[in-house]
Parts: sequence; structure tokens; C-alpha cells
Amino acid sequence: MTQRILPFLVILLAFGTHAVWAQTTPIKGTVVEEGTFSPIPNAVISLADGAVLTSSDAQGSFTINVKAGVSLKVRALGYTDKTVPAANGMRVILVSETSELDEVVVVGFGTQKKSNVTGAIAQVKAKDIENMSLLRVEQALQGRTAGVQVTQNSGQPGAGSVVRIRGTASINGSDPLYVVDGVVIGGGIDYLNPNDIETIEVLKDAASAAIYGARGANGVIIVTTKSGKGASGQMNVSVSAYQGIQNPWRKVSVLDATEYATLQNEMAAAAGQSIPYADPRSFGAGTDWQDAVFNRNAPVQSIDVSMSQSSKDGSYFASVGRFRQEGIIAPSRSNFERITARLNTTNKVHQAITVGMSTAFTHNTSQSVAENTEFGSPLGRALNMDPITPVYETNPLALSGAPYTVNGVLRPNLVRDQGGIYAISNRVTSEVVNPLAALLTNTNVGWSDKIVHQSYANVDLGGGFSARTSMGIDLAFYGGNGFIPSYYLNATNFLDTNLVTQSFNRAFSWMWDNTVSYTKDFGAHHIDAVAGHSAQAVNGSYIGGSKRDVPTDDFGFATISYARNAESERVYGGKWERYAIESYFGRVNYDYDDRYLATVILRADASSRFGPNFRWGYFPSISTGWNLHKESWWSSKLISSMKIRAGYGMSGNDAAGSLEYAATISGGRNYSFGYNEFMQNGTSPSQIANPDLRWERVGQANLGADLRWGKYLYTNLDLYHRATYDMKTRPVLPDYVGNDAPTANVGQMRNMGIDFERATSATSARPRASAWAAT
Repeated sequence: MTQRILPFLVILLAFGTHAVWAQTTPIKGTVVEEGTFSPIPNAVISLADGAVLTSSDAQGSFTINVKAGVSLKVRALGYTDKTVPAANGMRVILVSETSELDEVVVVGFGTQKKSNVTGAIAQVKAKDIENMSLLRVEQALQGRTAGVQVTQNSGQPGAGSVVRIRGTASINGSDPLYVVDGVVIGGGIDYLNPNDIETIEVLKDAASAAIYGARGANGVIIVTTKSGKGASGQMNVSVSAYQGIQNPWRKVSVLDATEYATLQNEMAAAAGQSIPYADPRSFGAGTDWQDAVFNRNAPVQSIDVSMSQSSKDGSYFASVGRFRQEGIIAPSRSNFERITARLNTTNKVHQAITVGMSTAFTHNTSQSVAENTEFGSPLGRALNMDPITPVYETNPLALSGAPYTVNGVLRPNLVRDQGGIYAISNRVTSEVVNPLAALLTNTNVGWSDKIVHQSYANVDLGGGFSARTSMGIDLAFYGGNGFIPSYYLNATNFLDTNLVTQSFNRAFSWMWDNTVSYTKDFGAHHIDAVAGHSAQAVNGSYIGGSKRDVPTDDFGFATISYARNAESERVYGGKWERYAIESYFGRVNYDYDDRYLATVILRADASSRFGPNFRWGYFPSISTGWNLHKESWWSSKLISSMKIRAGYGMSGNDAAGSLEYAATISGGRNYSFGYNEFMQNGTSPSQIANPDLRWERVGQANLGADLRWGKYLYTNLDLYHRATYDMKTRPVLPDYVGNDAPTANVGQMRNMGIDFERATSATSARPRASAWAAT
């Protein structure tokens, strides 16, 4: 029986093997991009059940062994997945998931497709800055956004940046308005960790900034921080760290000791005097004071850790970070440290209700030295100090005489440290002193703690309507401690009694926004509208003082309360400020078939900072756009998309003191009268009231064009004209009036310009391309 079955099995296996070879044949194909037909490398080819077969090479080619006609799934990063039947010589065309023009930008109280934006709005995304070592968020805009100027006026570690959008709009302040996750931030955005940023939008023209009304005259910078993303339920952990060093770019060429002594001899001989130095070469190179004050290889360090997770019911993003930088001058007296923490969450509590929160905490500490003065800064002193004087005076004979002693006794307030007594020059005097000694005569330490929080709820009302309420707070504490010990640098630079200063500031604001949104399509017509109310209150306080002659020259123990002399040696001061803003606003975006675009905005603001006759200001804007490439007659192959934009709007500037409109009375008006003519303390009017003080108004017209050349090259061109009306200033009154003039709206300012930007980017279809931008 077995002998009969065995031949049958052999024949059956042979037929089975032949059938398998007949079903699986080599299939070759390529994966390309829609439109450009550029090859897509690293595209994954798999069966319908998910079993991976292979991936495409650098030319987009692949080879597999499957039965002809079997379903294949092709996917690549940045493209929509596609299922196709297997066929030899097949070409799989993948469609990009999101094109540059279909991206969404934040426009204030909402978002909008970039292709339908009618205002002048620029965007910087996280991927644009992820490989940059940034100290501050503002640096992400430098050179990346046309019309935005970012300058750093100080070389101090942690020093702030000055941001100007399309130049200066007013003499009363030209800083842009900062909005972080919907919260208006006072005092800048230096508290943010650059690694927490998702996007930065810059509203440059009044047509887009009018939604922020009275505070949008100088442009608006909207920052959106990261949220939980990724596959549902998967936790993502990211660690980013870097270490760098900083060195001065170059030194200023100055004379060494031999050259200095030779020049002094030549000057004396030319004046008919005896030469002061018999052998200039004996001094050698002397002291290089620039090398002495520079901190070579000053370290800069950063480490950030973040976690995020998302699911159908919610998401979270959490991060902590630390940044530290030493200055390139005097490391122990010039440094900056920032510690940050953030938690962003969203939670879908109901099918129609989503709640969320965003909380950020930042602690900064800094120590700084004097700068930007001819003789008062370390570098200024290093350039003017003579190279013959050593850093420390080690000659016992020199230390036994002037200027180190008085009546044969060493001065108690000579500047010294573990290296010895710092040398005093007898060749240069007055303002020029030993720069290293001078660094020890002034200690300035600053600190700040800041908490920014927002809680919100979104409700889907159905029928295209939705509602949102959000409450945000911005709480900051900051201050500084300064100490000047008693010292002796030379005959004109000395202090016999030390001085300690301390200051403490508190700033708090809350903001409550309520909006209702509506979006609806009517055939080819699309409407997106929002209306809302906003209220904000701001208050701040300051207290500070100074004290002379505390019984210690140790900064760590010197405080104002640590006193040993008369109360009159203490000086105290303080102030407080508060104001409130209430606003109503609305915006309607309309487009027809994504071709014809229009946006209308109206905002009304009231502020307690202005006179009772003009507390309300009204700020309208209108802008239009036309996507020419959407027209049926468009046939250009060179320009793949083109949009032209035009708009005009009004915005405001509320840069004013809380009581500039009010009449004020000042003290210190002392006068002697009476029988004995004693000096009497008094008060008198100091400023005339102006109940008509009102907002500064800025009108701006903008004409722009956005073009895409082929697939990867983009250019944006904007022409603008901006005029400021009712600019606040204080006219000059004759002295016989007896009072200062009231602040009045009497100034005007105009500026105009051109913004031009071009950019290209790399994609998975162009792996060797580099991303670049020029403005």
C-alpha cells in the first residue's frame, strides 16, 4: 500500500510546486510624486494584510515576488497611502498629504487655510528651528520673516531682543503684542522654552492685526505651544541636549608694554622732557588686559526632556528644560540660567465638549556687568588701561607706599581676592582703573519667576455653531539685588561706605475671552465667522530701597535691614499701577470656490487708561484675495499657484500711563513764610487734565502676492504704507503757565516699505535638497 501512495505524493508535490512558481512572478515598479513625477525613496510596499514586502530605493524603484493582480498598499511619509493591484512595470503615484498652501495658520481667535489668507501673515514652524540652538523664541524670527527685525542691544548672557515689525509706528512704544496659547503676555516672551514651540505666526498688517484692535498697531506675534500627538495611546519621550563654547570674535589691536613705553619716551622727548623709561624692552609684552577680562571657552548648555501622548479622548504634552550660559567676560559675574516647565492637556469629556489647559512656569537668574560705556565697562577699561601695570601688585616696596597706604598703613578698602591685591596704575588716572578690580566693586543679580496659565472649554452647538470660553492668567515676580562694597581703585574712584540695593516687583493680569464661531458651506460659498467679548485687568506694584554703610562687605550677607547707622541713610520707594480693558470683536471670512476671498473685521475697545470722553476706540479692516490658479483659464506651467491680496485696516496703540489724562499734584514744593520764615513742605499742581486723551490710531494699506514656482519654490511680495494718527506727546508750555502741559494727541508718523521673501524646502521626494529662505 505504501509503495502505491508514495509515487502519488511525489507527483502531487511536483504539481503543487509548479503551481506556486506559476503564481509568484517578479514584479517591478516605481513610486513617484503627483504632479512632478519625482521618485519617492523609502516608500513601503506591503500586502493588504500589512505584511511588508520591500521599500523603494533612491530612484523610487522596487522589485517584489507576488501574484499579478494582488492588492498592494504603498505608503510614504508625507503622502496619502494608496492601494493598487500588482502589475509588472507599474508606476504608483502618491499624493502629498498637505501642500504648503493647504497648511493652517493661526489668525487670532481661530485658524484659516494658508491658501485663503488675505492679510500679511508669516509663519515659523517647529521643524524650521528644531536644529537651531536658540536662547530666546524671538531669535526664531531673525532672518526668517520678511519685515521683522530682531536686534540684540546687549551682549549680556540672557539679554533680551528688540523686535520691530515693519519699523517704528510710534514714539510711545513699538513692541509687538505677544499672544501665547490665547493669553496676552506682558513683558515679552523670554519665559518660553524654544523647544516647546509648535508654531509662531506674525500678523504684520492692520487687516490681520485688527482682530486685536487697540493693541495691534505694532503687529502681533502669536505663539502656539506643542500638544500631544502621534499614534493613539503611544507615549513619545524626547530628550534634547547640547553643549557649546563661546569665544570673542577678535581682539582690538593695542600696544604691548614695550611699545607703550617706547611711545611714552617719544612723547616726552618731543615735548622737551626727560624720558620716563630707560629700557622699554625690560617690560616685555606686559599685561594683555583684553585676555585678562575675557572668559575663554565660555560654556553654554541646554537640556530638555518632554513627554507626550494622545488618544481619541485627549492628549497631553509635558516638558522640563534647563539653559545656562556664561558670559565671555568675567564668568563669575556674568551669567544666565533659565529653568522651565510646561504641561498642556486636552480632554474630550463629552462628544460635543472638549476642555483643556496650558500651564508654564519659568525661573530665571542672571548676573550682569556694566556695558556700553567708554570707561565704565570691563572692555572699555581694558582698552584704556596701560599694559605696564600688572593685574596684581606683588612688589612689597610698591605696597608699602602710595597709593596703597595712608600714613604708612595699608588702605582697608583696597580691592583684593585670593590672588592678592589688585594693582593700581600710576600712569593712567581718573576714570581708567584696573578692569578686574572694578568688576569686584559692583554686583548685580536679577531674578524672575513667572506663571502663565490658561483653561478653556469648547462646545460644539451643532448646525455649524461652536462656543469657546477661556480664562488666562499671567503672574510674574521679579527683582534684583545690588551691592557696592567699600573700595579704593585710585585717587578719584573710591567709596568709603558700602551700598546695598534691593527691589521687588509683582505683575498680575487676568484675561477672559468668550467667542461664538460659525462655519458653513453653501455650495461653492464658504463662510467662517467669529464674534466675541474679551475682558482684561492688569495690576502691578514695585517696592525698592537702598542702604549705606551696612556692617559687611560680603554680598551674601548684605541686606537693607542689616543696618548700623541712622535711619536717614535708608532710601525707600514704591508705586503701583492698574488698568482694565474691555472689548467686543467680530470677523467674517468668505470665499467662493476657494477663488475669491474676503475678510472683514471690526473691534471695539475701551480702556481705563484714556480720558472719559474717549475711552472707546473702533478698529475696522477689510481685505480681499484672488487665487488666480483656481481659474479654469489658468494654464501656466511655470507658476503653479498665484494669489494676489489687498487690504486696509485700522489698529490702535494703548501705550500710555494709567493716569496721563488726569490732573496731578506733586510734593516737594517747599516755601518759607511766617514770622520765623521756616521752610514749609507743600504741594502744587503739576499737570493739567486732558479728558479728551484717546487712542493712537494706525492705518495701514497692504498689497501683496504669493507665488509658487513649480513644487518647491515660494515667493511672497508685500508693499505697505502705514500712517500713525493722534500720536501722544506733551507740548511745551511757557514757564509762566506754572504747570506742565497735558499729554495730548498731536503727533503723526508715516512709513512705507516692501517685504520680499522666497523659500524652498526639502521633502522625502527630494532627499538631497536643502531647505532655505531669504528675506
